[in-house]
Amino acid sequence: MNLLPPFLKSVCYWTYIKACGVLAPGLLSEKSLQNLAKYRAWKKANPAPRFIFLNLLLRAFYLRRRYYTLLAKWVPSFLSAQEFQQLAQYHVRRGHFPVAAHYFVETLRKWGLGDSRSGSTPFFAVAQGISATQWEAIKSRWLAKESDFLSLYNQLGNALYLGGSLQKATACWATGLAVQGAIARHVGADRLDVKILSNSPWVQRIGLIGLLDSYVKMGLLGLRDNQNSILVERVQDISNPHLLGYFSKHIKWIQDPRSILSLQAPSLLLREPFHVIETGGEIRSIVDAAARAQILWEKQGNKPLLQLSEMDRAIGIEKLKRMGLPENAWYVCLHIREENFPKEGEGGSRNNVVQSDQKIIDEVRRRGGWIIRFGDSRMPAYADSDHLIDYNFNRVKSSEMDVFLCAHCRCYIGGNSELGLASAIFGVPTVLVDWHPLRARPWYSNQIFIPKLMRNIKENRFLTLEEMLQEPVDILESPAHLRAADIELMANSSEEILEVTVEMLDLLENFGGTSSKRTTRQQKFQDIAEANGSMGLGVLGDCFLQRHPQILDFSQKPHPLNFDP
Repeated sequence: MNLLPPFLKSVCYWTYIKACGVLAPGLLSEKSLQNLAKYRAWKKANPAPRFIFLNLLLRAFYLRRRYYTLLAKWVPSFLSAQEFQQLAQYHVRRGHFPVAAHYFVETLRKWGLGDSRSGSTPFFAVAQGISATQWEAIKSRWLAKESDFLSLYNQLGNALYLGGSLQKATACWATGLAVQGAIARHVGADRLDVKILSNSPWVQRIGLIGLLDSYVKMGLLGLRDNQNSILVERVQDISNPHLLGYFSKHIKWIQDPRSILSLQAPSLLLREPFHVIETGGEIRSIVDAAARAQILWEKQGNKPLLQLSEMDRAIGIEKLKRMGLPENAWYVCLHIREENFPKEGEGGSRNNVVQSDQKIIDEVRRRGGWIIRFGDSRMPAYADSDHLIDYNFNRVKSSEMDVFLCAHCRCYIGGNSELGLASAIFGVPTVLVDWHPLRARPWYSNQIFIPKLMRNIKENRFLTLEEMLQEPVDILESPAHLRAADIELMANSSEEILEVTVEMLDLLENFGGTSSKRTTRQQKFQDIAEANGSMGLGVLGDCFLQRHPQILDFSQKPHPLNFDP
């Protein structure tokens, strides 16, 4: 079996388990488990080829679906840790997150690291038995060849998260952070007093770069060790290098290929994880930590961390004229993802299937404003160009102009994509529709949002806000897993999106910005959210709560849905 290539062995193992499940779909008794253990001991003592047929019969008899997880630990003795990892990654791509989590745990066990909760203990015990001289001799080879298991905690956490278990995922990511710290302390890497951001989602999209705003604030507020932060990425791997440049005062960006190569080994032990971060002695998810940092930041009366530079402002205004925007005209940025947006994994749950742009455009026109529409070239162009600029097809489109428009507009109106964060970090009010998942709600006080409601298919009713904040539905995004939980996501209607847009535009006209005052309904949502561990300063639209009062009243009987056309 060792002569087979890794992929073929993985296929053989998968086929073997599937075949056994089909041949013997039943339940194993305790007696059967004991017999199976005896059989395996007998097989080990009698490996002669004449027993091959008997082996197949006994395996088909003993292997049952219910004990798949238990038996999978015994059977695949010929699989390496890397092959387990390949199987896990295959199931992640297929959306089989619980199965993927199982294989990631098996990979950790192959590495001798126990499970996701106690992974640092076995390694630390082994590391203590290695002298400094021995460690120096094997360190380079070990880092180059075997340290890939550090990424397993991240991958296992991702599988648990996508499967709907935030607490287990956070615990797994935290264990990975503890393992990394134990290794770094053992080899003395922690003395460098630096954190490296590399090979991570921090810079994959413009909105994710905006998360650096919260990361920097955590350091300035003393919520994390304010170590020197280094970003190690090539320019071509950055979604928007211009926005990243705004953080150069706080984060050093290394983009030279030779320097990146020299930092490859240290980054394995000094990497700043993306999903969790240690703040105030506790390890929290990045969303929870960011929300708490923003609450403290605004409580202290601090202004937005970033301000549009004078050079960018001057160049941007000149380009606005070239785009056809009259001088001194105000405009909003509009970006609502449509159903034809590429569904990358969980992304489909964030799209809107209602053509709601036109009503927003008409409302902004009525108030004398202009609309600059974001998106990509796959979105259809608008035939009516009155007070509208389709930025997707404009020649001035660039990373610099992306930043300028987000930071200079009167407000940003968009769906549940990260682009809205690029406006919020500059202090621009934002309207966010079709928000999901609710647990990771907006955390800036100048943000108004309305969520996608969840429909319980069996009971034919909307879930209350409190129910939407309970595991596993609080973070589920995969349509398949939502259906398995008998949950259907209800996209915001064009009327709901128009109402929350009007709510924001009225606030801008009457108060010159968002108001710190909340209605009774909005405060009730805030209390429910915080009681269930969802932090943030983003305000749920009052018009939405008026339209759906039953989602606040979790003490009443289930409210049946009213399907009006």
